[in-house]
Formats: sequence, structure tokens, C-alpha cells
Amino acid sequence: MSLSKSLFLTGRSLKSARFLLYPAIMVLLISVTVTNLAAQALYDAQHPVFEPEGPDFEVADEYAAGDFPSSNLFLKAKVSETRKHWANQTPAMAVDGNKTNAAENHWAGLELPNTLIIDMGAVKPVNTIALWTFWPGGRTYNYYIEGSSDWKTWKMLVDRRKTAPPSTSSGTLMQFERCNLRYVRVTMTASSAGNESGGHIVEIEGYNLDDSYIQKSKGSWDNLSDGLQGSIGSVDKLYPKKSLPELQSETKRFSGVAWQGERVHAQLVLFSKEDVQQIRFDTTPMVSDSGAALPKDSLQPRFVRYVLAEKKLCPDILDPVKSLDLPAKTVRPVWVTMNVPADAKAGHYTGKINILAAGQKQLDFVFELEVLPLILPEANDWAFHLDLWQNPFAIARWHGVGLWSDEHFRLMEPYWRILAEAGQKCLTVSLFRYPWGAQVYDGYEAMITWTKKADGSWEYDFDLLDKYVAFAEQAGLDDYINCYSMLPWTNRFRYIDQTSGDWKELTAKPGEPAYEAHWAPFLKAFERHAREKGWIGRLTIAMDERAEKDVLAAQSILQKYAPSIRLASATNHPPKKFELDDWSPFIANPVDNEVVNKRNENSKFATTFYVCCSPNQPNTFTHSPPAESAWIGFYAAANNRSGFLRWAYNSWNENPFYDTKYWAKGWTAGDCFLIYPGPRSSIHFERLREGIADYEKIRTLRQMAKKQMDNPKVAKALLNLDDSLAEIDFKKAQTAPVAEPVNAVKASILDLSKALIQ
Repeated sequence: MSLSKSLFLTGRSLKSARFLLYPAIMVLLISVTVTNLAAQALYDAQHPVFEPEGPDFEVADEYAAGDFPSSNLFLKAKVSETRKHWANQTPAMAVDGNKTNAAENHWAGLELPNTLIIDMGAVKPVNTIALWTFWPGGRTYNYYIEGSSDWKTWKMLVDRRKTAPPSTSSGTLMQFERCNLRYVRVTMTASSAGNESGGHIVEIEGYNLDDSYIQKSKGSWDNLSDGLQGSIGSVDKLYPKKSLPELQSETKRFSGVAWQGERVHAQLVLFSKEDVQQIRFDTTPMVSDSGAALPKDSLQPRFVRYVLAEKKLCPDILDPVKSLDLPAKTVRPVWVTMNVPADAKAGHYTGKINILAAGQKQLDFVFELEVLPLILPEANDWAFHLDLWQNPFAIARWHGVGLWSDEHFRLMEPYWRILAEAGQKCLTVSLFRYPWGAQVYDGYEAMITWTKKADGSWEYDFDLLDKYVAFAEQAGLDDYINCYSMLPWTNRFRYIDQTSGDWKELTAKPGEPAYEAHWAPFLKAFERHAREKGWIGRLTIAMDERAEKDVLAAQSILQKYAPSIRLASATNHPPKKFELDDWSPFIANPVDNEVVNKRNENSKFATTFYVCCSPNQPNTFTHSPPAESAWIGFYAAANNRSGFLRWAYNSWNENPFYDTKYWAKGWTAGDCFLIYPGPRSSIHFERLREGIADYEKIRTLRQMAKKQMDNPKVAKALLNLDDSLAEIDFKKAQTAPVAEPVNAVKASILDLSKALIQ
């Protein structure tokens, strides 16, 4: 009798069998418990809940994205160890300047404790150490660092024996009081992989940074009043964690205006010179003068979490956690979203957020919102063509679930729904493995299985693709299906050889006979399948930054074998010789306005633009001023673009909660993703969505204004809107802050809105 059957025995038989069953049940329970604890321990190690400490100072803006303004004092220094190392993983590897190949290039000290000793050859001033411990596998290490000028007297510089940040490719930046040192030793005391596995340092660097590297605070914490302090801040600012916030004026009252169906954002800033425990929120519903009430969750506060970005701690993650503590002499922003339902009655609404904390006086913030009798369409009806590429593989890896399992689909759903609620128009599909090579931490695997049969013909399994598209439709992504790609970056195509059962690769370039021979049967089958599924008009072959001759060659084959499939391309070649249904040039490339206007006459065409690892500004990087994200929508409106493309919505690095830079490829912090695991939204994503909503408001207002041009107030307000949009200029935005022109457009939108409803 099996254990599962025995659990359903009658009471008498169960009683007589209890001595047989109990040991089996206990073994099962212990086994399950141990397995779950081990899995939880691994998950906790890879997904720490704490924020990075960051450097003990705010990095000056001019150095945030660049190299340190001094030389690495440890580079090629003489090094030794107190115990042995593994194989050829010598101490010299920790100071050789190579921190891009962690798996092979690191010092591997056997057993713990083990100490790495650095001899700079002479006494030198040192005040900063950057340390990269072995990061593959999400390990953590405990250690302490000491320094000496004479080998006799040692000073503790850094002590991480009790708590240690997770190992990532970003490394850890530590500053201390400037010391004159010749020797520095790092003693590794513990590893999450077990002390018998040893200690591993990929690279350690030492610096003597001058004062210009440190962002000076414009106020003194010591002059601050006792207790928790707070004020309404600006949504255009990223408030440093360790500096007193710069506030134009301290106020606890916010006033704003919204359309029906719109989101409005505000930012609170909390700060204290003393430790504050258990900060939490108590919100009251927003109620109008006439007694109409918005839903209870229409006033939504979220703590803003800090994350490392280009050596700085940047506030970006919007965390719905119920309570947080505030360490002394630090700042905690709070992002407040006011959600106005489409059926809300026009009027003036007021709500409150009360800030509570243990042993602290309550802080009361008042939010006033005027709701205008103008309706913002639902996001799925927006005209803006938003294309943020999704990465389902990152979600499976981060959450530790099987790829394409039921749990994977369940976890993906809220991520995709957030995107749908921003007006996303395209579902990202990978036709085969690694269409972009391995440029992200979680490479894109094939959603279609290609099999070459023994007779040389091809068979294609679309089952996974069908399941994924159906899932995305349920989540709200039911427009275009963008399939990458006929032009992969490697020109390699992976398939199963039926005869051997092995995976094989074909290398074929556009224009070669082998290329057409490979794609012809697939395109025929793909188009046939699309007709069966009702995807015609949605199914798109998409390409990314490929040469014009290659795009022409691929387009020729596509039109020859599957003419009903759309073609999309992020390319900097104007579509003069070839037709693109969806064309997205890089923002910095000049575009003929006549070409754009002519394409806009055809409703089936989309003409967008994209940013990526450049430009430095304007962009949506983690450290970018938030107004730059909102600027995206205004730039599209000012330049008659259909929308916006960005190559990564959620291609997380190994630990996005710690650092948003993907060091393996050198991508700028925040280039690979706009939201965080959870899902948790971000300041930059919310401001991007805000700019897109404003694009829709501008489109709606222009349509309304056409019918009221005989009204001089409307005509004047429309002219002012055009003038303010003319200031949304890419060249200006590359060197000047964009908050002022963005807010000028917002003011013009409000003026035209009120002129039209008077």
C-alpha cells in the first residue's frame, strides 16, 4: 500500500497502522522541510531584501558615470596570501585590472579564514577601496580589511564580518578616513557557499579620492530639528539618501489637476537626524466638495527604495511594503499616485496621508485634486505605439521556477499587465535562440522548435508560441506580435537534426543561397499558421540595427514567401528603398520630416524613435532626472512620431535590487530594465507612462480644438501649446535640464483643457 493511499484509511485501520505510518510521515515531513529550507536559503542569498549601503558619500555628478579621478593604487602591486590558493587562481589575479571574467580570473583562496595581502611598495594615502568578490551564483562573503604603514600597527578600515552585500559584477565601494598605508590585507572569514569552498576576489582597487569626487551637502544634519521631518518634494528630483533634501519650501499640502481616467503623481520626502522606526501610512479616501468619493486605493503611497547606479545610490524602486525604518541622517522619499477612475465625477477632491512612526509625532499630508470633465481613453485605446521589449526568461530565472511552467506564466502575468496598462502595443517573441547573441544576463531562448527531418524537409513546432501569445492576450498585450528575427546579430540559426537528435547550428548571411533556403519553408509555414490563428495584420518580423543591404535582402524574401507578414525595424536607414510597417530610427539620427508626414498618412504605418545605451541625456537611465522620462512622450508629440521603442523592459542583471548596471557588457545603469522584480514599478517607468498619457491628452485636445477654433481663448491656448512643444528639442535636451520645458508643456495642456470646457 502506498503512503498516499494509507492516508485515507478508516479510523480503526489508521489506528492499527499508526506505528507503521508515523515514521514514514515524519520522514516525509522532515525531508520536505529540509528541502524547503534549503531552497529558501538559496533564494534568500540570491534575493536580499536590504538596500545597498552604497558609498559613505554622495558621488559628485560629474564623476557618476565615469572612471575614478585618480589612479588605482593596487594595480599590479605585490600580493601574497596566508594560506594556499586553488590551482592557478593566484593572488595576482586580484590586482591585474581584469574584472570582466569572474569565472576564470579571480584569486581563489583555499579554506577560510584566508587573507590576501597587498604591498604597494611605499607608503601612500588611501581613503577608498573598491572590491569585487566572486559573483556568479549570487554568493555573499564576510570579510574585514585592515591597513598598515609599517606592518607592525594595523588599523581596521572596513568590517563586514556580520553583514555583507551580495556579490555582483558592480562590486562594493567603501570609503574611510584617509590613511597613510603601505600594506592592505583582506581577511575572508565566511562564504555562503561554505567555508571549505574558500574565499574568492575577482578584483580589489585602492584610491585616494580628493574632495572634488564627493558631492557636498548644502545643509547640516546637526542643525535639523529633532524627530521625523517631512515635506512635499518634486517629482522631477532624485533625492540623495545621505544628504539633506533641497526643498524650495517645506509644505505638507499638494494641489494638482487631473482628467478622468488619469494618474497624477507627487513625491514626499521624509528625513531625520535620528533613527526612526516603523514608518507607515494611514490614508483617507479622496472626497469631493459634493460628497463624491474616489475608490479607497485612489491615493496610493509607496516607499522609494535606493539602488546603486553608476557609483551612486539612486532612488527609483517603488516598493509597496507596509513599513520601513529610517536610519539616522538619511532620506526616504515616498511616491504618491492618485488614480482617478474614468467614471469619476468632476470636482475638487481632498484626501490625506498620515505618516506614523514609533514614538514620533504624526505628520499629516493633504492632497487636493481638481478633476476636470475630460476623459483620458483607456490605455488599450491609446494611439501611442509603445514597444518595450519583454524578457520572460529573466522572470523564470529570478523567481526560480521552470521555464514555461504554469507557475512561470502565473508570475509573468502582473508584469505584462503593468505594461499593457501603459499602452504597450508589441509582444516580444524570439523565433530561435539568442537573436541578439548574449547581450543580456538572461538570453532569449527559442519559442519555436525547428527540426530538420531526415529527408531534408523542415518541421516547425508552434505550440509554445501559441500558448505564449494566448497568455499575453489575456494579460492585455493583444496587438502586434514582433518576432526576432530574420537578421540575428550572429547570423546563426539553431535547429534539431532529426537523424542524430542533436542540436546543430546553421550560419548563413542575407543574400546567400543558404539563407533563402533556410527561411523560405519557414515563412510559408509561419504565414499559414498565422492565418489559422487569426494573426494576419498582427504578426511581424522585427529586426534590430541591421545594415540596409541586409534589411533589403530579408524584406525581399519575406515579400516573396509570406507577403502578409508585417516588417518592423529599429534602423537608421530611412525606408526609401524598402517599406517598413514599423520604423524606429535612433533619436540622434536626422529624419526627413516629409518622410515622417507621408508615413503618418497611412494608418497602418508606425514611425517611432528609440533610445538605448545612448544618448547620455535625455534618457530613462536609473540616474536620469525623472523629467527626461516624461520628455519622451512630449518629443513624440512635437515631432509627429507614432510612439517610442526601448530595447529592454525587464532584462535584469544578476541582482537588480543592488545595482542596475550590467557590468558584463558595460551597459549604463538602468539601460536593461525599467521595472523591478515583484513586480515593482519605478519612478522612471511611471514618469514615462505619464508622458505617454500627456501625448494622448495632446492628441485629444487637438481634435477637440478643431471644432472650437472660433473661440479666441481656445485658439490662443492651442498656439501656446504649439510654442511650448517647439521647445522640446533634442539638441537642447542633450545639454540642458528638461524639467522646465516639460512643465511648460504641461501648463499649456492644462490651459487648453480649461479653455475647451469653459
